[in-house]
Amino acid sequence: MTSIAVVGDLIVDRDVVGHVGRVAGDAPVPIVEQPEERIRPGGAGLAAALAAAGADVALVTAASDADTDRLAVERLRAMGVTVHAARRVSPVPQKIRVRTEDHVMLRVDRGVRTSTAAAFPIAALEELDRRDAILVSDYGGEVARTIDHDLLRPRPLRPLVWDPHRIGAEPVPGAVVTPNLNEAVAWAGTGAERDPVATASRAAAALADRWRPSAQCITLGRDGALVVEDGHRSLVQGAGPGPVTDACGAGDRFAATLTLGLAAGLRVIDATEMAVEEATAFVRDGHDGWTRNASGWPGPADAGDVGGRPTVVATSGCFDLLHAGHIRMLTSARALGDRLVVFLNDDASVRRTKGPGRPLVPVAERAELLRALAAVDEVHIFGEDTPVRALCEVRPDVFVKGGDYRDVEIPEARAIAAWGGRVVILPYEAGRSTTELINRSHAAAS
Repeated sequence: MTSIAVVGDLIVDRDVVGHVGRVAGDAPVPIVEQPEERIRPGGAGLAAALAAAGADVALVTAASDADTDRLAVERLRAMGVTVHAARRVSPVPQKIRVRTEDHVMLRVDRGVRTSTAAAFPIAALEELDRRDAILVSDYGGEVARTIDHDLLRPRPLRPLVWDPHRIGAEPVPGAVVTPNLNEAVAWAGTGAERDPVATASRAAAALADRWRPSAQCITLGRDGALVVEDGHRSLVQGAGPGPVTDACGAGDRFAATLTLGLAAGLRVIDATEMAVEEATAFVRDGHDGWTRNASGWPGPADAGDVGGRPTVVATSGCFDLLHAGHIRMLTSARALGDRLVVFLNDDASVRRTKGPGRPLVPVAERAELLRALAAVDEVHIFGEDTPVRALCEVRPDVFVKGGDYRDVEIPEARAIAAWGGRVVILPYEAGRSTTELINRSHAAAS
């Protein structure tokens, strides 16, 4: 399983949620009736919790002996996160949101961002050497400022993602940085333009000189993200206009997913596409990917509780020149569960397996066609010869292959069996393949 370290400031998010049906008589303010309090880990704690659904995660942070801090650490450990905390003198900050079901009415911040903290445990620093990737989730506190930056520097086989804060520490050179648009503009000292992409491009040019990152992924909310790498700029499209009930945590979902993708060997652009999709779903679904226990803390859905979570079906392939055989296979696969995830080979892996003349259709267009199909719920792009590492992050219940794999060993089968999933071979339709379509086209042209 992929292993990552999250380094950053722990925050406690508290939601006071109730019904508003009338206005107070003594002041023109709404009355929140019968409120319930929900508590969840925030800041680097949320990033670690989200990543723990698909990876082995260690959180390097700081926390005090206050009851709320201890509860936060206990709950994170219960979710599978290994927590190494330097001791803070003051409790970690709390963000308290008073809200109805559909919007936030008021936010109250409690506590201080920075506090005197003891040295990080030796075990925490040793974790950084053992992990496949590091995510610095900086919320303007003391963790990213005080930890030895030499321990964080990226290595050839250990990418570093740095999610900066406006008042936080500067990223180390060579990191993949993930500021949102406001943070990028604030750090760059550039002005805002009407076009958010133009604004992000100006900021990226300034930050390239200041931070010397290996890549920049500037998030643009509903507009997606601008990726700048090696002087090239690419826009990963977002969901566009639409209702958002609660955008809290979208940045953490983005950064965590990007880190998992890079740790699995994906290119920055492919990992960004995956991160935009996951952040969009996280906001759109109102954080439904998380269940809440009796104490109100979110955690991954219980794998044994099949009645309470959807059955996830997955398949993989190149899907170059989408044809009727693909459509029928995908439709049949979707019927086996509640969600269908397609793992799509990127262009480089297609060339390795199919030859120098393939793919005929670039990966961005292949992904766009698949996402347009009613049967497909998600598309994840991977760059390896098999999607085993990506499958380990999603952990589908069912993995589907076509009938042409019936008499051959399926490389993904062992991984699927590791978490109790099953492999299903669907019937193969003779005469319906991309290679045969290409051959017939060449024959007709000659």
